[in-house]
Amino acid sequence: MHGSRRKLVALAAMAVVAGCSAESPEDGETAENGVKAGAPAFPVVLVHAFHASNTGSWSMEPVAAELRRGGAEVYLAKVPSYAGTPARAAALGREIDRIVTLHCTSAFRETPAACRARTKVHLVGHSQGGLDARYVVGKLGYAAKVATVTTLGAPHESTPLGDVALRVLRDPRARADAPEPSSAFVGEMDALVRSVGGDALDDLKDAFYWLSEARAKNPDDAIPDVATVHYESWAGVATSDGRLPSLDACEGRTRFPTGRAGELAGLADFVRFETVSAVFGARHQPNDGHIPVVSARYPARSEAKWDFRGCVPADHLDLVGRPEGQQDGNGRKAGVTYRDLLSGYGDRVRAYERP
Repeated sequence: MHGSRRKLVALAAMAVVAGCSAESPEDGETAENGVKAGAPAFPVVLVHAFHASNTGSWSMEPVAAELRRGGAEVYLAKVPSYAGTPARAAALGREIDRIVTLHCTSAFRETPAACRARTKVHLVGHSQGGLDARYVVGKLGYAAKVATVTTLGAPHESTPLGDVALRVLRDPRARADAPEPSSAFVGEMDALVRSVGGDALDDLKDAFYWLSEARAKNPDDAIPDVATVHYESWAGVATSDGRLPSLDACEGRTRFPTGRAGELAGLADFVRFETVSAVFGARHQPNDGHIPVVSARYPARSEAKWDFRGCVPADHLDLVGRPEGQQDGNGRKAGVTYRDLLSGYGDRVRAYERP
């Protein structure tokens, strides 16, 4: 009796650390070491986008909730909202260290030192968070601590928004041929600068540099990928009217069950979409309103093997279920929600947890 009680107390403690409820799984649902069947054994760390946080309207909280429902141990990493990827990745590294320690001091673990030695994490990065995840692995020595990297709408090969923003901010790193910004985009940038404040202006410029083609073409800032880490990526396709553009960039990997793209909602969405689309002109390059598919699918110069999961009818925030009202509307119109992206995630990444 006392042993069972101690086990229940330990299980509850483990659930609190993991950020999920202490409900007992049904018979046959639990795999070895107390991990639910189909769920990762390693912690999943979510890395938010530029102009976002680990909580709030641009956060990845809907993704965390969905993964936890599947039995995963999930953490929302806190990295700077406005900073270049080197600074954000350094913060992510500290978060990984903290999360592994939390994982290894929860119930049913061997000694913490032995646990930390064998425990890795799965990283899921949205937008710039995908660059941060790759950087912490390829540049900061965390390859031994990361099993997989999954990116959602990440600007691996840049976004025109970064180059246009650098031009508006008169940053010397801006490309000489950066596109002319629209008055609406300039207005949006002015509002962003006011909200961030002068003290953080350099950090804001660094953030846009890491989203830009100026960075993507600078060999000094290339992000190497590591062969021992598994990489996968998703790209969204959105339009103002739901009509599908050319999907050649999706390489035959498409998920458009109703034959429609995700539909943008909100003035800011249109401002950014028009800026991205204007750069490509007659090519009609598909994008999610922020990131072109050719950039989100994978880095062209990577030596690692990427599993490009494909294009889905979603705008940039739909990929992480934000904002929730917009996701519901787009889900009904396009037939795919962010939950579809997570289907089978646990089984996929578990395959890369073996030593």
